[in-house]
Amino acid sequence: MKARPSARRAAFRGLAPLAFALAGSAHAQDLTVAVAVGQEISPGQTILRLSEQFAVADDGRWTVLAAVDGVSGPITTDPFNALLSDTGHQLAGDLLAGGLFIVSGFLDADISGGGTVAAIVAAVDGAGTTSEQLVVDGVPYASTLDSLQPLGYSNTALVERFADVKVNDRGSAVVLAIVTDPAFGGTGRTQALLRFDAPSAGGVVVGERIVDQITLVPGQSTPVEFIGVSTGSGASAPWLNINDLGQVTYTVRFSAPAGGSTTDAVLVDQDVVLTPSSPAPVAGRAWSTLLWEPVADLSSSGTLTYKARLDESDTSNNAVLVVDDEIVAREGESLPAFAPFVIPAFALDFTGRVAVGDSRLPVWTTDWDDPDPDRGRGLLVGRELVVEQGVSTAGGRVLTQFYYDQLAASESGRYVAVRSFLSGGIRDALVLADASVGSAYCDPAQVNSTGAPARAFASAASGLGGFDVRITAGGLPPGATALLLASPNQGFVPQPGGSQGDLCLGGPIFRLNAQMGPADGSGATSQGIDADGILGAGLVPIPAGETWNFQYWYRDSAPGPTSNFSSAVSVAF
Repeated sequence: MKARPSARRAAFRGLAPLAFALAGSAHAQDLTVAVAVGQEISPGQTILRLSEQFAVADDGRWTVLAAVDGVSGPITTDPFNALLSDTGHQLAGDLLAGGLFIVSGFLDADISGGGTVAAIVAAVDGAGTTSEQLVVDGVPYASTLDSLQPLGYSNTALVERFADVKVNDRGSAVVLAIVTDPAFGGTGRTQALLRFDAPSAGGVVVGERIVDQITLVPGQSTPVEFIGVSTGSGASAPWLNINDLGQVTYTVRFSAPAGGSTTDAVLVDQDVVLTPSSPAPVAGRAWSTLLWEPVADLSSSGTLTYKARLDESDTSNNAVLVVDDEIVAREGESLPAFAPFVIPAFALDFTGRVAVGDSRLPVWTTDWDDPDPDRGRGLLVGRELVVEQGVSTAGGRVLTQFYYDQLAASESGRYVAVRSFLSGGIRDALVLADASVGSAYCDPAQVNSTGAPARAFASAASGLGGFDVRITAGGLPPGATALLLASPNQGFVPQPGGSQGDLCLGGPIFRLNAQMGPADGSGATSQGIDADGILGAGLVPIPAGETWNFQYWYRDSAPGPTSNFSSAVSVAF
């Protein structure tokens, strides 16, 4: 498929500031209200409703679909008439693709860690022809008017409609589509998961069919019965993700073979990674014959997290949350974040998506059996409680309720977002939380060969993987060797040893050689810190109450062989 002529982003207009929005982070601090119902985005244009389609980037930028009063045309929620973000907004009536189309609404949207925005846009051209457009940073990638023959369908096949979309930093977008192809016979309709990559130098957008209900997945004897989960769609739909390497993680239900039953599965591209026959993480238990709509995500570094159900031998504890084969949480059990209360039966079932980013810690929501009806619900990163209903505040207002099945997390894993009710009559607000711990300094660092600095942040690991803290850095050259440095003291040495960066640690400085490795393909790395043996066997642990400082040194080529440093972070243990 070819991109439309020199497309431009639809006009943006600045958002009017929200009077009670304050910056904040973490469970014990005031969170940030990004936008709320009742807010006037410009004179005469007021937000009436927010949608479940929202996302957050690695620097805290956000996007959400909304119904807004005062916009030309009818106020609808399918499609929504506004795409809001912290840098502006696009509205029904705006021009698209250099004026070839007029926006009539928005069906879904996503924002990548680096801020790439993808949207499914309902549009109409000058001749009055309606269509749906997959648009990435203002560039139309695909349309319901385009032929699907380049994707392996017949020359009369068309997309009937688009549904969910996800996008990565490289501009690759994956979208669920309803495809009509007379060559299939019958109704000719099938669900299809399609991936489109950023335009080449020649302006060509390359598309690929990942899976549909007609073509067998390699190694499978029955076709796909449906793609995704049946609990909904949109940005909060838990079943679809794409990482910065372009790997697509999704769930399907395979049709039943003769005399058998249907089977749920998690796939990465066309590789099946979880089925009822996969090894279960609990001794003596197997997976349920139906995983009951599992949800999963795969980070660019290869960390896989998912929720699924064990067999029915004990229904009080058969739902588990897993990351890299380690159980994070399980029904019928407690966590220190909300002890002595436990996660009741079914609290991990059908409770929205899970996400995992560069920090390798899962982002998820759950309920627990707190007898206080105003509490007992939270969003966690790893095992650390970041947002708690009835306790957390945003802009000085208590989060009285939040949608447990709707969350978004940045690719790094640092920022998370939820839709919430707030005290004082705020019925719907998009609330952001910075899930990092510690304090950043020497930020920003010196720019590297990617054209940007590498930034480090710390996350509470709460025992996952045997670690207390994870130090994550993004913005590294992909594949670069990175070494984590640690010191109880801060310092500043500009360009030591001819490096292009600045060392921000004071002596003594410890090289955590066991924590040296290459950045992943997206330019990120994350290393765990065990305070009981941070520097390896026989070396000094970190006593409780001490503050330590961490920074990555890494190799680079700019233009010749050199090195650089990330920003630094200070963590109190």
